[in-house]
Parts: sequence; structure tokens; C-alpha cells
Amino acid sequence: MHALLRRWHGTSLRTQLLVSLTLAAALLLLILAWWTSSQGRAVVERCRGLLLQNSASHLADKMSAGLQQRSREIGLIASLPQLRDPDAPAADKRRLLDELKRAYPLYAWIGLTDLQGTIIAGSEGLLEGKTVAKRAWFLEGLQGPHVGDVHDAVLLSKIMPKPQLDPLPLRLADISAPVRDAQGKVVGVICGHLSWDWSYMVRDTLAKGTGFGHGNHIDIFVLNKLGNILVGTPNVPPSARVLDFESVQLAMLGDAGSRVEVWPDGQRYVTAYAQARSLEGYPGADWIILAREPVQEAYRVADQLSQAILLTSAGAFGLFLLLLTLQVRRVTAPLERIAGHAQAIASGASIQSLPEGYGTREIDRLTGALNTMLGSLDTQRTELEMAAKVFEHSHEGFIITDAQTRILKVNPAFVQITGLQPHECIGLRPSCLQSGRHDAEFYTRLWTSVQNTGQWSGEIWNRRKNGQVYPEWLAISAVCDGQGKVTHYIGVFTDITERKAQEERIAHLAHHDALTDLPNRVLLHDRLSIALEHSRERRSRLAVLFIDLDMFKHINDTLGHIQGDQLLVQVAQRLRDLTPSIDTVARMGGDEFVMLMRGEAGDVSRRAQAILSALLAPFEVAGRSIHITTSIGISLYPEDADNPDDLLRHADVALYQAKQSRNAFRFHTESMTRHAEERLRLEQALREALEQEQFQLAYQPQLNLRDGTVIGAEALIRWRHPELGPIPPGRFIPLAEEIGLIPAIGEWVLRTACHQMQTWRERYGVTWRVAVNLSIAQLERADFVNMLDDALHASGLPVEALEIEVTESMMMTDNPMVRGNLDKIRGKGIKIALDDFGTGYSNLGYLADMPLDILKIDKRFVDTITQSGKGDAVARLIIQMTGELGFATLAEGVEHAEQAEALTRLGCDYVQGYHFARPLPPEEIETRYLATS
Repeated sequence: MHALLRRWHGTSLRTQLLVSLTLAAALLLLILAWWTSSQGRAVVERCRGLLLQNSASHLADKMSAGLQQRSREIGLIASLPQLRDPDAPAADKRRLLDELKRAYPLYAWIGLTDLQGTIIAGSEGLLEGKTVAKRAWFLEGLQGPHVGDVHDAVLLSKIMPKPQLDPLPLRLADISAPVRDAQGKVVGVICGHLSWDWSYMVRDTLAKGTGFGHGNHIDIFVLNKLGNILVGTPNVPPSARVLDFESVQLAMLGDAGSRVEVWPDGQRYVTAYAQARSLEGYPGADWIILAREPVQEAYRVADQLSQAILLTSAGAFGLFLLLLTLQVRRVTAPLERIAGHAQAIASGASIQSLPEGYGTREIDRLTGALNTMLGSLDTQRTELEMAAKVFEHSHEGFIITDAQTRILKVNPAFVQITGLQPHECIGLRPSCLQSGRHDAEFYTRLWTSVQNTGQWSGEIWNRRKNGQVYPEWLAISAVCDGQGKVTHYIGVFTDITERKAQEERIAHLAHHDALTDLPNRVLLHDRLSIALEHSRERRSRLAVLFIDLDMFKHINDTLGHIQGDQLLVQVAQRLRDLTPSIDTVARMGGDEFVMLMRGEAGDVSRRAQAILSALLAPFEVAGRSIHITTSIGISLYPEDADNPDDLLRHADVALYQAKQSRNAFRFHTESMTRHAEERLRLEQALREALEQEQFQLAYQPQLNLRDGTVIGAEALIRWRHPELGPIPPGRFIPLAEEIGLIPAIGEWVLRTACHQMQTWRERYGVTWRVAVNLSIAQLERADFVNMLDDALHASGLPVEALEIEVTESMMMTDNPMVRGNLDKIRGKGIKIALDDFGTGYSNLGYLADMPLDILKIDKRFVDTITQSGKGDAVARLIIQMTGELGFATLAEGVEHAEQAEALTRLGCDYVQGYHFARPLPPEEIETRYLATS
């Protein structure tokens, strides 16, 4: 052994390497061949089993999808109008079924039954008159779509053609569905007998699509849930019936997979199995799919693979020996190669690295040092190439100058931005791009910064070749050598024209209204401040006109906000046309505009009237002509105020006064300001009044003129403020409507009145009713009727004891919510009274369509009854008209006995007024009318 080792160590390095590597390679190839062969066989076996399993699963899916499609076809047939009509002739239905059978050739027969299970029509006239009341497809079809399992049809085979693919006489799968008439009632069942040729067609189509056709060794079977063969092969026909394998049992349990099994012919097969699950809602189709292939055929590829691996390994080993010999020779001559590379590098050749690992340690160290040097050179070259690419492909303009600022090089982005070609600017100085917008001091500061800090950046305006001036963001850097001396300057710039434009657009939007493009509140305040300063210097007058569109909310609610916006745009344009360039028109928001105007009061009046007249002309919006009126409030400098806020506030106060008349303008006065301040205090007090229980109800009795008895009372709200004292309704009710408090106040009135009246009815046994006034704001609420029901329920007051009073303007509104709420109120049995008749539209045509019970004659008509014959005639006509329409009449404001007598003579039903009683608090009502009774 020692002698052998000595001989081994005495051999050359080439021999040692060759023998050692040969033995190692031989052992490695043997291990690799064995492992590859075994792994390859396992993969082939798994793949083949998975392929068979996929085929079985695919067929299961295809059959399930096919049955679902057949069920949809039968469902579609069941929805045909000719079959749904129970009165349609049977002959027409038979012809339709014949056409359908030709359209759906997979069905051996299609038939229609009545509710008793008698076949009333069948394709080709078959089975008509037969009773199928006990058949599963009929019983299940009455309940919904049904798909039945395959079954032998021995009797039908005598009258129906024999299948082409199925070897057994006739096997069918029943598919049925209920037939419903136009009202959805079941009137029969439609059934299609699906020929079992269908399953063979599905199987054969799948086999051709996957390559499992004729000429291979794969068979596919379909079994029912009992293991009976439904689809077989010539070798295993359906007559063989039951297959009782473990794979069949696993498939019955819902499993899917593959295994090797011995079949009845004694051969071993790779058997894959899957189950076609029942469709949801369709019982009876739990079929089992088997796919088999002889083991020797299935694993033939694995055997061939093992042989190929062995042959390949032998060839690879021979090739390895050849390559190994060559490689050993290369290892023994490393110095020659290193020397050759070094000589090539010295001659200027581009070599990135030397091959390593071919020599001794010292040679490897030498090779590594050389490669480090080559790597450093390559890195520098790469950085230079990357810098060149950045220079060439950057979207920013680059300009390189020498120390004297003469242009040496520019990049393509420079050419694209400036329009100057390289040959047109190289050798020139960057001053050739100057725009003329900057003075000499600007450039002095720029170069001072570069010389002191080595850089400068900022916004600068330059000029393109075509003369266009543009803004750019420029950064200048100085490049120095090792001694700190400047050798070059580099300028990098970006065209910021688009960014500047965007900034200008943003600034414009910040100071202008997005809809009308007029100055907004911010810009208006700035211009008003400037105009005031100008007026102070010149001692001239300045006017602020606050312009508001009358009833604009009604236009928005009627036409919609889009059309409302279109109207505002047109109004803005007219105001702009009326405004000289030295004046300003702005939009404050909503339908409010403000105009700043220079001139005396007379000039301002004429301008204001011109604005009113101009806005009276119709506007065309969405194909319709819109008429509007406008109100204008005016404040003057220096008479009314000397600062922007007070001028605007005083103009707003004047506008409030102008809107009382509409289509008018008003100048501000001190009395207006005092009135506005009082109104503000009253508004604040009104907001606190409901919380602090400052409201009270007074009740004015209503009497029957025929016998003088009290029939009820009208609830009237009163407000007693702890500091301001009693405040009349005519003063605070309009304010409550304007600031949106009237729904809450109205709900309090309704609940309080219902509770008070029910208390009187229970305590004194009277059958009075209480009348409550409603506002349009209450009737426009979607939840008003629910609130009314809640008030009645909480108080216990019956619906016949409540009377709702509305005005003509509320009855004539176009708002469908108002009319709908009135109809619901009337439908509940609550009486509705029309208050102040004759003071509004005075339109008699609408009365017949209104949900009314009582018509109240206004006090102004009552006052004229005893003053002139015409007044008496008007009252008579109103009373006669309401009697013809089925309404009762109630005259309000009766103050004299003569008026009461005249109303009695004219046939009026009910009255109320000071002649009988003033509105009284609840305790006086009890004392005067209830306690004594």
C-alpha cells in the first residue's frame, strides 16, 4: 500500500488530476443515473395517473354541464306561450313539439301532460292519452326542474328507434319542468326523454379532444351509483352490469383519484375515478366515471426513459473523459495563458477579467490581482458610459462650458427645448439665450453665487431660437480639478412653462368663482379695499350693490340645480356686460352678486334700474323661457361706511328691505340697520323661545249659526317674551318660516292642541274639534304624516276631532309631496279647511279637485256684507258654490251682530270672530264654555 502511495505521489499533476476526476465522475454519474431513472418513473406514474384522473373528472364535469344545459332547454320549452296556454289546441302543441324535437335531436321524445298526469301532446303523436301520474319525472316536474337517472325503456323501445351508439335496446334519462300559465299557475309538465346516445357522444367527444380516441389503450366508463355500467366499451359492454372495485367505492364516497387495480380479465390497469355530482336541485344523477389503461402501456414511457438515461449517462461519461483530458492540459499551462493575457492587455485589447483557478496558489493570487485591476478599469468605463447615456437621454437640458463659459457640448434635450442645433451654439457663451427680462444685477448675483459656493439654482427666463421667451429652472455647478481650479461649468435646466401655467390657473381659481368665472368673495374684498383707498385719495363716491335673484330656490327646486346653474351663468354674463371695465362684478355665492360702482347717487340709481330691467328679459334655459326678478341693496361711501365689511353689511341690510317689494332697489339708511339689528335679536330670541317654553296657545271658539252651539275652537299661537313682552304672530311667524323654525313650532302647536282638546273631551264629555293651521314647510316634509299620526296617538285624540287649515297658495303648489300629504291626511278621516279663501289665487276651477271639507270665508268678504249689496252677493255666491261642492262654510272675523244675521240669512254653516269670542287661554275656555256645561 505504501509503495502504491509512493508511486501515486510520484506521478505528474496531470495524471493525478485525470485519475481522481475520472473516478469521481464515474461514481457521480452512476448515482445520478439511478436517481434520475427512479424519479422519472415516479413522475411518469403520477402524471399518467393524474392524466387519467383529469380525463375522468373532465367527463364528469361535461356530463353534469350537459344535463344542466338539457334542463335549461326543457325549462325554455316550458316557457313557450303555445304550451303555457291551456286553451291552445293539442294539434298545435303537437306540431310545436315535433319542431322542437327536430331542433333538439338528442331527445328521443318530448311530451306535455296536464295536471292529472295525462299526456295531452307528444312529439310524433307518441304516448298521447297515456297516464304518467306515478312517474317520477311527472311528480318531480310539478314541483320544479327535474333530472332523472338513466333507466331502461323496454316498452318504449318497441315504438321508438333503436339508439345508434348505445348497444342496449333503449335507455333514457328523463328531464322535466313545470309549465305555468300567464298568472304563474302550474298547468302541466313538459318532459324530454334524453337518448342515452348523448352520453356516448359526450364520452367520444372528450376522447377525441384529449387524444384518447381509437388506436390507444385507454377506456372510459360511466356507472350509476349502484355500480352498474351505463356507458361501456366493446370489451366491457353495459350488459356486463356491475363493477365492484375499490375505486368505484371511493368514487361513491365523493373521492377522486387513481390507483392500480386488477380487472375481471386478470390484467392490471391504472384506474382513475371521479363522480359527477348531482346538480343542485336535481336528484338522481350521481354517476361514477372510470378511466383505465393497462399498466404496461401506461408506464411504457417510464421504461423507455430509464433506458434513455442509461445510454445518455454512458455518452456523457465518455464526453466527460475527453473534456477532462483537455482541461487538465489547460491547468498545467497557466503561466503561458496569464502571460498571453498580460501581453494582450499591454497592447490595448479590451479584456474584462482573466480566468482563475487553473494554477497554484501564487498563480491564483497573481490572477486575482490582475482581475482586481481590470475590474476597477471596467467600473470606471461603465460609469462613463452611464453618464454619457444620462447626458444623451435625459429630458433635462445639459450645457457644458469651459472655464471661460464657452459652450463645449449640449445634449438632445437642450436642442429640443431651445431649438438651437449644436453647431449653432458651440463656441458661443450661454448669454446667447438671454431673454432680456433680467437686468445686469441679476446676472452679477448669479455668477457671484457660482464663484463663492460653486453652484446656483433658480428660476430664469430665456429665449428660444424662434424668439419665444419661456421660463426654466436652471442649476449651475462648477467643476474643479485636483488643485481646486475651475475647469468646466455644467448647467442643467428644465422648461417650466406648463408648471407656471398651472400655477396661474390655480391662482385664478383661488380668486374666481368656478361656475361664472367672476371674482369671488376673496378677490371682491381685495378690490373693494383698493377702491376705497382710491376713493379716499380722490374724495370720490363709491357704491356697493348687493344683487339677489328673487325666488331662485323655487327655480332650483322646480327645474333642478343643473338648470339653476345655467341660469346663474347667464345672469353673470348680463351683469358683466353691464359693468364698465373700471368697475367690478363678483359672485358672493348662491344667487348673490355684488357690484362695485363709482359715481353719485343719481348715477347709481340709474345703473341699478338698468340692472333690474336687463334681468327682466327672459332667459333661455334647457329649451324653456325663464323670467326672473331681482332685488338690489345699495350702500355708499362715505355716507354709510368707510370700510369693506360695513359697506357689504349695510348693502345686505338694504337688500333685505328691497326683497320685501321684489324687483326693486333700496339705499341703506340708519333705520334699516336698526331694523336689521332688531330682527337679529328677535331671531335669536325666537330660537330660544321653544326651548324655554315661551309659546302659548289661545283658542277661538267656532259656533254653529243654526243653534249657536260651540262646535270647536281654532288653536292660535301666542308668544310672550320675558323681556320684550307679547309679540304678535304677524311679526314672528314670517321670521320663523324664513329661518326654518316653522316645522318645529308647528309640531309643538299640533301636539299641544291635540293634547288640550282630548283633555277637554275626556273631562267635560264634549265632542268639539280643534283646528290647527299648517305651513307649506310642514307639508313639504316626507315625515309629516308620521309625525301627525304620532301626535294623535300620543294624545288619544280621534281623527274626526282634528281639523287642518291650509291656504290657497299651499293647495295650488306644484310640489307632489304637498298634494300627497294632503291626500293622506284626508284619507285618514281628518277634516281639511281652506283658509282665507279669495285672498290668493281666487281660482274656482281647482276647488272640485281639492281634498277639502270646509271653506273659510275671509274677514274682508265678511266686512263687505253689510256695507254694500255687492259684498252680500259675493258672500251668497261663495256659500251657494261650496254647498253645491259638498263643503261646509265658516265665516271668520265676524265682529257685529248685523254680520252674523246676514250670514245666517245667506245659509252660512259656522262662524268665529270677536262678536262671539276673542282667542282665549285654555283656563278661560273652561270657565266660560265647559265648566258651566
